[in-house]
Amino acid sequence: MRRVRVLFRCLITVCSLTSTVALAAGSDAKPPPPAAQAAFAEGKRLYDAGDKKNAVEKFKEAYRLSSNALLLYNIAFVYDELGDPTLATHYYRLFLDKAQANPKAEANRKLASERMTALEAQEKAAKEAAAAQAATEAKAAAAPQKIARSTTFQHECIEEAPAGKAILVAANAPASWKLDLYYRRAGDEQFQQVPLSEDPQGRMVAQIPAKAVMGGALHYYIEAKDPKGTVVGHSGEAASPNLVEIAGTATPESIAASDGESPLDSTKSESGSDNGGWTTRKTLKWGATGAAALALGGGLMAYVTWGNYRQSLKDELKDRCGDMACAPMTSYELELRDGRDRWKMINWIGMGTGVAFAGVAGYLWYTDLRDSGSSSAAAKPKTMAASPIVAPGYLGASATLEF
Repeated sequence: MRRVRVLFRCLITVCSLTSTVALAAGSDAKPPPPAAQAAFAEGKRLYDAGDKKNAVEKFKEAYRLSSNALLLYNIAFVYDELGDPTLATHYYRLFLDKAQANPKAEANRKLASERMTALEAQEKAAKEAAAAQAATEAKAAAAPQKIARSTTFQHECIEEAPAGKAILVAANAPASWKLDLYYRRAGDEQFQQVPLSEDPQGRMVAQIPAKAVMGGALHYYIEAKDPKGTVVGHSGEAASPNLVEIAGTATPESIAASDGESPLDSTKSESGSDNGGWTTRKTLKWGATGAAALALGGGLMAYVTWGNYRQSLKDELKDRCGDMACAPMTSYELELRDGRDRWKMINWIGMGTGVAFAGVAGYLWYTDLRDSGSSSAAAKPKTMAASPIVAPGYLGASATLEF
């Protein structure tokens, strides 16, 4: 840089002593306008006085008035000294383009080329560094900021939630504590347990699943234990849990129960007695039983009707054809045949549907009997027995259920 500055000052001196020749080099040997010479002289004076910003403006004015390409190097050099690599590179490139045919600019062309390459490399490195810094800052801004772990248990109670959407429950506690969430839908007997785990922000969180956020309300509480397993903090308790009102009209659905309880809801109240309410399980059980009875009854009725049509058709054909085999011919015989086939199909559909519903109902009754027997050793177990009934022209079954 020192060498370049010395050369520039030599150039300024040469131009000042022979300004007429220098300014005429790029203008068809015409004398430079007096205004261009004056602007150049003022620029040199300002540069020598240390006012480089105004000096470069005077050099640019001299170039505009004279079109002398040698002045472009002066302009680029001053911008380089001012620490403006963008403008310095621009004028170095412009000088190399405009002064290609000027023999007086050969030495400066080499210096300008070297300096422009260095500036471009510096500018590229600066842009890459800025881009890397911006990426680092963006990544840091996007990363969730961890909150400081509390020395005590903290939780803000949830009072309302939309129906059918999972609820995120968050709390803060010392890192060594273990937190558990207990929740149930209002009216259910047992709480479901979910451990809280740390999220990227440092909070302890757990979710109440969407299928539990149904009906009018749900209960929950959080229990905090120290490393020894001692309860050291809580929000709500099993006897007085936090109440969350469910907003919306979502249809209640059953949630998975624990400790062997059927996943289709218990029918017992919190006191342990049967409350007689129509829960989902109870509705399904009795609905399947009723559907099975109706379908089987309809199938049996269709079986009897089918048999009547079949026997009537046989009698008609025997009266007309005797012991010889013959096909229905009369309109009455054809009607009997159609009725026979129709009621036969109805019989098959009714019996098949009845058997399917009976299987579902049997499973629900069986699981209720099993759960009832396991929950109370003193209680009398429910029993169910079924026996087939087969008679000429009749097919059916009878069942007894003991409570």
